[in-house]
Amino acid sequence: MTLSFLHIVIIVLAAVAAYFAVKWLFRVDTAIENRRRRAIELSAKLTGLGFKSMAELFMDYAVGDYSGMFSKMAMVVEKLKGNDKDILADMSDVFDNLMKIKLATQEGRALVKSELESVEKMLTPPVVVAPAPVIIVPAPVAVAPVAVAPVAVAPVAVAPVAPVAVAPVAPVTVAPVAPVAAVEPPVAS
Repeated sequence: MTLSFLHIVIIVLAAVAAYFAVKWLFRVDTAIENRRRRAIELSAKLTGLGFKSMAELFMDYAVGDYSGMFSKMAMVVEKLKGNDKDILADMSDVFDNLMKIKLATQEGRALVKSELESVEKMLTPPVVVAPAPVIIVPAPVAVAPVAVAPVAVAPVAVAPVAPVAVAPVAPVTVAPVAPVAAVEPPVAS
């Protein structure tokens, strides 16, 4: 069997297409592997900081255990929905680890010190100093003397009042009254 020119061109084109297809597949595979490497690095970093449940989630993603990853996500969500004691226990480890990292450097210690000072300022009640009273004394004002004219007042005549006769009052007798039941006054609301 002899190969024609057309057969050779088809074989060469198929080989070139196969080469580019394999190269593209390796590039996609390399991207997936790089993503998984970063997930492993992130998992190690989170474990070092104390985020254990999040680190396990990224490790499951890195090895391709997606069902384990989704179950860990559900556990994290349930922990967040649950009581605060579980969350605070996890965050306590994270806080301790972050404080160790911050206190290892001079800049970190300065940052922690400034944050503590700001918290002290927030917790310390403010001291209110009343300002000293200001007394304003008016300056003396020069007043020119004013001439006042005398006012004439006319005398008023008052007529005498006649005496009024008062009749004597007869004595009053009071009859005894039967006792009355006690009634409480209404309460105003």
